[in-house]
Amino acid sequence: MKNPAFIVLLVVLLPGPGWAGERTPVPLPAEVPAQAEIVMHRMLDEETRTLVVRFPSPMRLLSTRLGFAEKTVVMNHGAPLAVWNRVCRGDGRTYERMAVSEAARRVGIAPDEAAYLSTAADIRNLAAAVESFDGVTVAALVTAGARTNAQRAGVDRGDFVEWKTAPSEASSLPFRRSGVGTVNIILLTNARLKDEAMARLLITATEAKVAAFEDLNVPSSYTPGAQATGTGTDEIIVVSGTGPVVTCAGGHCRFGEMAARAVKRAVEEGLGKQNGFKRRPAGREP
Repeated sequence: MKNPAFIVLLVVLLPGPGWAGERTPVPLPAEVPAQAEIVMHRMLDEETRTLVVRFPSPMRLLSTRLGFAEKTVVMNHGAPLAVWNRVCRGDGRTYERMAVSEAARRVGIAPDEAAYLSTAADIRNLAAAVESFDGVTVAALVTAGARTNAQRAGVDRGDFVEWKTAPSEASSLPFRRSGVGTVNIILLTNARLKDEAMARLLITATEAKVAAFEDLNVPSSYTPGAQATGTGTDEIIVVSGTGPVVTCAGGHCRFGEMAARAVKRAVEEGLGKQNGFKRRPAGREP
């Protein structure tokens, strides 16, 4: 299936103290109606990078931050530790305002045009994996860090009680009480995903992420000896395409299998790049 034809407008910004101008294209399958790049800019005098995925028109998506929405851009903003410690561990709303708004402005869009993710991982450690079958393609773009914030679901504690926290503090306390580490997953496809398929993909992608953590033997950062299943701050955005209709994204459906394979490979690669995790040799017990 060929891309719908579209034009990407290059927005030229006037030179300023926060603009560095480095842009690195991220290859995407021709079937997926999107273009991606990593944009370098500055924040609080620190070098930062943002993955920017642009679509020719607003695309329906499901985000663990926004719920269902229609957006023309998806971003994954990388905050280095110096920025993370100064902004993210303070008022979380300050981070939302500064990091997301500044990143959006630097790439030439309004903040409300984008669905966004954020991470302390190095965006240059982005991992990508693609699966295709019979004209349908799925691409997973992943940044992953789990060295100090890995958790085992159902075992490790969640200390943050949102409904007992003042609104001014609610958006920042989870970050203050955890280590640094996040798995961010962006799923792109040329298939037209029904809402139920997008919702089911949250389970399929999570199962694939858990499988990657198990195969890499990633330990919990909070419970010695426990196998981690993820981190306490993992996020995902699933973006629908405009091609063949897909309603089933579970493990018994080909589309679900494709998505799971792409996510698992990308999570493994991302954890390897960021933290040096490697598969243990076959037949060797952990």
